[in-house]
Amino acid sequence: MFTVLLSLYYKEAPQYLRQSLDSIFTQKLLADEVVLVKDGPLTEELNEIIVSYACRYPFLKIVSFSKNQGLGKALNEGLKHCSHDIVARMDTDDIATAKKVWRWNKGGLGYSSTGYNGPFALAMTQDGQIVADFVKTGTMSANRINGGTLILGGKNNSNGTALIKDSYGKVLIRLDRDGITLSEDVQISYENISDAPSIPTKVSELTNDSKYTTMPDVEKKGYQTKANVTKITKDTVTTTYVNALDITAKQVNCKSGSKEANINAGASHYKYSNEYIGEIGTNSWTGNDNRRGLVFDLDENGDYMTWAAQPKSGQSYLVKLLYERNGYTSNTVTYNADTINLGCDVDMHYYKLKNVSWENGSGITGTMRFVQVGGMNSDGTASNWSNNAYLQFERGVLVKAGWHDY
Repeated sequence: MFTVLLSLYYKEAPQYLRQSLDSIFTQKLLADEVVLVKDGPLTEELNEIIVSYACRYPFLKIVSFSKNQGLGKALNEGLKHCSHDIVARMDTDDIATAKKVWRWNKGGLGYSSTGYNGPFALAMTQDGQIVADFVKTGTMSANRINGGTLILGGKNNSNGTALIKDSYGKVLIRLDRDGITLSEDVQISYENISDAPSIPTKVSELTNDSKYTTMPDVEKKGYQTKANVTKITKDTVTTTYVNALDITAKQVNCKSGSKEANINAGASHYKYSNEYIGEIGTNSWTGNDNRRGLVFDLDENGDYMTWAAQPKSGQSYLVKLLYERNGYTSNTVTYNADTINLGCDVDMHYYKLKNVSWENGSGITGTMRFVQVGGMNSDGTASNWSNNAYLQFERGVLVKAGWHDY
């Protein structure tokens, strides 16, 4: 059951009023009630038309104003006299065969593109809230969006896109179902990326040769900038630069030319020319998990491990400590296999060198005693001497000595 609501004022053309009323009362689906609001005094001809239809159709209600109130007030007053929940709003010069129809009822304002028989989609609630599904034209100020969830893409929205532009119209940030695309020189922070480390970086400091995302891929997706692009998705951050940065929920990968490193919860791992070289990390002693330590592990593909120092700015680094796996000769210097090689002096700071083994044997272990001369005569003979002087060795290392003070 539904009501048709109309408002009429003195300037309405009589022929249009008659056409409008005829279209209502000759429909196959008749309205259960028609409410007509007389917005102020009408012409004699308009009043005669109303009286004639009221005599024929007793469900036509007449609401009258002594003075013109305007369309809005007239309709609001007429709505109070509607008996049914569904109210179809018509102008008095409308014909009910119109396809695009707005209908106001107790639920709010609805719109139908198939005629007044519907279906109607809700465009505004009765308490004045506009349904966002109908906001599809014009420009909306961003400060009118407060809280809630912004959904891009999805089942019923294909591929939604959000763009952030600078004052010249250049796209700085693109957000779509593929992730976030940043143009060059955009300052980014990874603090809010789930399970990722906080690594502030400036995109422009990176250069492109990583092949993580190819230029055809970038062009195909229609990004504003064809180079210097950083992509952020749910699980990864990838840059299309030489010094590429790739952050996932479990590790950080960084590549520059032949060098590559990745950091995860266990260790920092290193590659050179795609060959795994080794790692720096932590572990526990085999068979004793309570014994923990920091480790530097050289993989079987690694030939050496070195500590070096640069004498001055711009000069080459010089080896100070080196472990050589296989043996190597460089610039007349031979590094024997499985050896530690020094490039500087060793200062023991008076600590002992223990358990030493020499290359051609274990060295002397024992005490050497000798006579210590205390003075000489003019003829070259000893004037006094001591018999308690000694040198004590362990495996070829002098560990103790004794003599007499004169």
